[in-house]
Amino acid sequence: MQTICPKKWLPKFRSFLREKESLIIRKPTLGDNRGKLKYVDNSNKICFQPYTAALLCKDFAGSYYGFNFASFQSVEEKRLPENVTIDAIGYIKKCYEIEDTSTRTGNVGKRMNLRIVDLEGRQLNVTLWDQYASQLNSYLTNNKNETHVVIILQFGVIKFYKDKAYHNNAYTVSRLFINSDIEEIKAFKKRYLGDVELQNTSSAQHGVGSSILSTLHDEFLIDNDFNFVADIADIKQIN
Repeated sequence: MQTICPKKWLPKFRSFLREKESLIIRKPTLGDNRGKLKYVDNSNKICFQPYTAALLCKDFAGSYYGFNFASFQSVEEKRLPENVTIDAIGYIKKCYEIEDTSTRTGNVGKRMNLRIVDLEGRQLNVTLWDQYASQLNSYLTNNKNETHVVIILQFGVIKFYKDKAYHNNAYTVSRLFINSDIEEIKAFKKRYLGDVELQNTSSAQHGVGSSILSTLHDEFLIDNDFNFVADIADIKQIN
């Protein structure tokens, strides 16, 4: 559930509000989550008050990261609310070079586009911005011999452009896991590699290793199917 700590009460709770910590929260208030973008699919939110008490929880037994993976099919079919963040896990099929970007105010940023695949073979476009783009670019630069890269983008937002879905990081709220030593990635990779071994074809290995990285030149001139001019001339207009 999304939780809010007003700025005026932050000094009291600052020492408790650390990423990956588990808390017991006593006497908060519960209200409607009316934000335009909801970081979790819950219509309520918790709010800290001056009388709220927070304690570190030493024996939390729930999900450590709280992943709630969305299926790529549900994204394609637009069955997910657009104002709620989602979690996605996939194997990197293709990754394009990092690019410099600029905003209307002149601020300089980074962008990296990639394509990930789920265990059913469905693909999802992903766009990483700024620190998340730099994080993935740094990993790929320092691990050039890595042949299978699985990522999780947690708390990402889905945007549609020309009827194609793109999974983007949500400001600085998102988390990006790259081949991390966590159960979700290890289980995904084990199932994926098992499927590749069963297929045992060269096409199953396409996109791994050095061929993960690509450029717009490759996308246009290599990865596209082209027609001959003569074929185009034979196209007939149907009224």
